[in-house]
Amino acid sequence: MGAATKTVEGQIDALNVAFLAHWTAAGEDPARIAWDTLPFDTSKVPDFVRFGFQHNLGTHAALGAGSSRYIRRFGIVSAVVYVRKGEQAARRNALTEIVLDFLETANVAGISIEDPGADALGIVDGWNQINCTGNARYDLIRTA
Repeated sequence: MGAATKTVEGQIDALNVAFLAHWTAAGEDPARIAWDTLPFDTSKVPDFVRFGFQHNLGTHAALGAGSSRYIRRFGIVSAVVYVRKGEQAARRNALTEIVLDFLETANVAGISIEDPGADALGIVDGWNQINCTGNARYDLIRTA
C-alpha cells in the first residue's frame, strides 16, 4: 500500500479547525456547530449550523518522478444554517453571512474553496434552512 502526503481525515480535520476558529471569532458559540460526524441535539437550541466536507471525485493531476503520482481530490464544503421557525430572519441572515465569509476567504492547508453560494430552502421540519456550499479541491502526492 502506498503513502500519501495528505489524508481524507487530515483534510476534514483542517477544515473543521478553520471553521471553528472563524465561527468563534465571529462571536458564535462553538456548541452551536453540528459536525457531520457527531450526534447533535437540536431540541435545546434556537439556531445552529451543520458543517461538513463530502468527497466526491478524484483524478490524476500529473505523473511524478519514479513511483509518485499527483492526485487532485474534489468535494463539497457544506454549512447548512438552521434557524427555528418563528425566530428573526435577521439571525438567519447573520449566520449565513458568517458562513459565506468563511467559504469566500478560507485559507486552509492547501484546500481551495471555489464557487461559494447560498440556497434558501425556506421552512423544512420547523427550521428555516439555508444551504451554504462551496466546491473544494486539494492535491496530494501518492507513492507506491
